[in-house]
Amino acid sequence: MIKRRPFNLDRAFGVELEFVSGPNNRRNDVARAIGDKFEELDTDGRNRWNIICGSYSRNNGYRDNAWYMKSDGTAHATSAQRDRGMQGGNELVSPKLMGLDGFTQLAVVLEVMNEMGCDVSKHCGLHIHHDITDVRNLTGSHSPSTIKKAGKTLTNLIMMVARWEKYIYLMLPKSRRPSRMGEGCGEKNGWCQSVNVKFNTHLTCDPDTGVPTRRVNVARRIRKVARAFNERRPQTFQFSRTCGINFYKFWVYGTVEFRYGAGSLNFEKIKNWVVFTQAFVNTAKDINTIPYLYDAHNADYMTENRAIAWMKRNLGLIGETVNNPVAQVHPERDEESGAVILNAGRGDDEGTYAHRLVADASKWVNKRIRELR
Repeated sequence: MIKRRPFNLDRAFGVELEFVSGPNNRRNDVARAIGDKFEELDTDGRNRWNIICGSYSRNNGYRDNAWYMKSDGTAHATSAQRDRGMQGGNELVSPKLMGLDGFTQLAVVLEVMNEMGCDVSKHCGLHIHHDITDVRNLTGSHSPSTIKKAGKTLTNLIMMVARWEKYIYLMLPKSRRPSRMGEGCGEKNGWCQSVNVKFNTHLTCDPDTGVPTRRVNVARRIRKVARAFNERRPQTFQFSRTCGINFYKFWVYGTVEFRYGAGSLNFEKIKNWVVFTQAFVNTAKDINTIPYLYDAHNADYMTENRAIAWMKRNLGLIGETVNNPVAQVHPERDEESGAVILNAGRGDDEGTYAHRLVADASKWVNKRIRELR
């Protein structure tokens, strides 16, 4: 029986929001408004949420619980946006977020940004980070078997993304897809290039079918990744950080970055991207190997709908579960103070809430592909 894997509420995530500031506003104004909202919601005086304008370098007073507003020279505004007094080149970087509190912070931030007229352009991206510090810590072991375990998790993750990358790209606007996917594609793909381009070919799959071009010895792949762990040199298997999945920060912060997403300030879209990408991480850690990668009936001979269903089944987005999640998840607010209520909402316990997130993301994947087809 195939089972749905609930969203892991204990695994930290983070977001990078590239955006265009609202008419006659600058990033400092947006940061100030978000800070004011945080203070308004800080009813117990614990000062849990903070925002800082400037660099988020650890050498510049890095604070683990602070959002960082910074410049980003790649997030250009369109000419129409500039004519309206909007300014590009902005990026908001979250701290480590976790569970319901993390999604609540994200919802509050996006609410303020939308109220101030912030927007995105085709030059903006959405980058999702997931914490895999537990995997990175294994690499410091002197035990070859422990390092091999870390290498296997990383190998599984790369291979799964490569296997289903075609359908990930179908969830993106044409400008972020590879040029080989048709007319109008490829303009902004340089910031989220294919795993099959930016990783060593021993770790990747055929770009059209997702099936490995040859049966690479699994132990050899794991040794290659383990060697990269020991040498702390990600370039030994990843040629550039501008890849759909990026491990450059893994060696420093213990995170993996998914760079596929197009810019957005929509809470539902960002929430679903977080859940969808975490499913790859959870599956990579849970399974020993990925034999279905080599099954021909999962590639060339599958219709698009069957392939998408198979992807969701492999990722644990669909399947049997004790609960039957149906409702959307929205942060609730106290009627008098307007403060966000930090609970699962609607009487749900955390387990049910975690399943609701996955159920919503599963539906969203199909909806997203239909909208952008």
